[in-house]
Amino acid sequence: MRTTTHVPRICVLLGCGIASSAQIGKAIIALPLIQQQMMLGLESASLLIAVFATLGAFLAMGAGIIGRKLGPRRTLLLGMSVMAVASGVGGFMSDFHALLLTRIIEGVGFLGAVVVVPDLMRKNVSLKNRDLILGLWGTYMPIGSGGVLFLGPLLQSYGWQNMWFALTGFVVVMALLAYVVLPSDDMIEEGVEPEPDIRFSWADIKTVLMSRPCQILAAMFGLYTFQYFILAGFMPLLFVEQLGLTLSSASLLTAIAIYTNALGNISASFLLRAGMPIWLNMTLTFLTFGATSLLIYTHFVSPFFIALAAALTLGMAGLTPASTFAALPRLVARRDLVTPTVGMIQQASNIGQFIGPLLIGFLVPHFGWSAAPALVIPTALIGVITVAYLRVHLLKHAS
Repeated sequence: MRTTTHVPRICVLLGCGIASSAQIGKAIIALPLIQQQMMLGLESASLLIAVFATLGAFLAMGAGIIGRKLGPRRTLLLGMSVMAVASGVGGFMSDFHALLLTRIIEGVGFLGAVVVVPDLMRKNVSLKNRDLILGLWGTYMPIGSGGVLFLGPLLQSYGWQNMWFALTGFVVVMALLAYVVLPSDDMIEEGVEPEPDIRFSWADIKTVLMSRPCQILAAMFGLYTFQYFILAGFMPLLFVEQLGLTLSSASLLTAIAIYTNALGNISASFLLRAGMPIWLNMTLTFLTFGATSLLIYTHFVSPFFIALAAALTLGMAGLTPASTFAALPRLVARRDLVTPTVGMIQQASNIGQFIGPLLIGFLVPHFGWSAAPALVIPTALIGVITVAYLRVHLLKHAS
């Protein structure tokens, strides 16, 4: 275990995550414009968000295993490269189905990149700062996906294709920095305890898959992602279609709301250091998702209060990613199983990201936005129950 934290490497790794999640955010903000330009229904348009997670919903566990065998640095660079190529090609697409194909390939690159970062961070952080840094890693999603939304006012003038090209450049820059800053997977640094030489086997795969605590942690994070993308993924469309706001106003309100999620992640890191239980952070997330859904989707209040409720919800939701990555080292059987376990968690996350938008894309055209709480509230209750089971395992670890 490293006794000091290598800050430049941590910053570059966080930057790689932000560049990766920006590829999710660009679809969120471009969704109303692409829907209009390509004359799509919500059922088809929702695929622009959902398909990003298609292969990850089935292959994320495998990506974690490959990341362990290939080496985390190599896997990160390969994932960033795939993502950059697919994003660059996608900027030239005028056919919706071809665009969807590039989004699927982008999702594969995204998966390869983010599945290995927690392990890379763990190798470059001291034990004292582990919870704080792994908690900060949870901010990559809201910072990247939310930051892109500030480009909303430029979309009408420059088009969504130019945003695709600009964000491709962002990925390339971060990949180059990672190549320069991160040491080779085979390098053993002076003063740092080397990783155990354990060959990954099918028995190890079974260990990860059959670990009850990790199963519950993955299920919980999948439920969180399901809720997150139902809200964050469709906020611009909700504001434009139902509240009559301009795309510029809708994108800025959505960006502010998503950035509160980053603040929630940062707050969770400090709350965890102060002794707040991991399970309590997760419970508060799901309770807030359920409690605010009636305000957000049923239009009982003005657009300002809807945006405020969404910001509060996503802010409280930020308590969960930080808590998940903090819980991970406590629950894995061996530290060399961290990356495959992250793969399992990412797989559950991708399933949630895939199913959530698809269900909303079906539900809203038939029943309206006011029907969304019928999906959100039961899922929130299931999330609370899942956290209750996870709490038992966390308490066993603590004892």
